[in-house]
Amino acid sequence: MEEVRGKYVSPAIDQLAFNCPHCDALARQFWFSVHADPLKSDEKPVVATAETVKTLTFGDIEEAEQLLSVIGENKEIIDICRMLIKRELTWKTLRETLKAMPSPDAESIRIVISCYLAGCVMGARDERDIADLCELAYRFSKPFNPSDKLMPLFLAFDEVMR
Repeated sequence: MEEVRGKYVSPAIDQLAFNCPHCDALARQFWFSVHADPLKSDEKPVVATAETVKTLTFGDIEEAEQLLSVIGENKEIIDICRMLIKRELTWKTLRETLKAMPSPDAESIRIVISCYLAGCVMGARDERDIADLCELAYRFSKPFNPSDKLMPLFLAFDEVMR
């Protein structure tokens, strides 16, 4: 474990221990991979940056940066989310929006939608709104297989637009 005695350590993903923001007690962090396998005692998790995504998944940094940029605040996808929540989204609008994107990636779009809906749940004012948002979010909660191209995205939208 890193030397942290005598100084305040803010909670962070690159630390093995931190001070509790409420009581200042030093707490050990235990990290797990996506499959809940504990990391070694001196191992820290990988932070998703263009470089680490490239290293883990892609052949070049440009492809990784392109994927990560789609995941960010994408106005078109956010507009789709808003229409989806209001039950105003049409197939025509969805298809036109996707056609206008340089290279739509179903999994990246799913992540944006999932994150947007999670933010809406956090800001919801009543239980009914939360239930409606969770019902929408459920359709976008499981990762899409990239080899299926846009079809899993279309199937998820089909379920929520009926």
